Amino acid sequence: MTTVKVAAVQAAYTLMDQDACLGKAVDLLHQAAAAGAGIVVFPEVFIPGTPIWIDAQPIWDGDGDWYALLVDQAVVVPGPVTETLGAAARDTGTYLVIGVDEREPHGATIYNTTLYFGPKARCSASTAS
Repeated sequence: MTTVKVAAVQAAYTLMDQDACLGKAVDLLHQAAAAGAGIVVFPEVFIPGTPIWIDAQPIWDGDGDWYALLVDQAVVVPGPVTETLGAAARDTGTYLVIGVDEREPHGATIYNTTLYFGPKARCSASTAS
């Protein structure tokens, strides 16, 4: 039987800043791998963060600027973010699970998506909603 160390990341994201969230995820993945983790799991919508304003005001009542920011910062799958995460999983030899706000490539629909990467940098996605 093989033993695998699993790291559950508990870290704050930088709200609606895709680049900062991505950089932090890659850094934390490297730290976990250096500590011996073979599987590294991040929270829901770690990139670019939870759209907390949705529950703070009536739907579509003054949240247009926030929604535009979410659309701008959401992750296109596949795309540069998945390439970077896949390369980090490959470089560390780990399995990576991370939640993102996913945006359609040619639209503004946002999905709560979990991305899965293996040590060969291959990406699979599971869209929840």
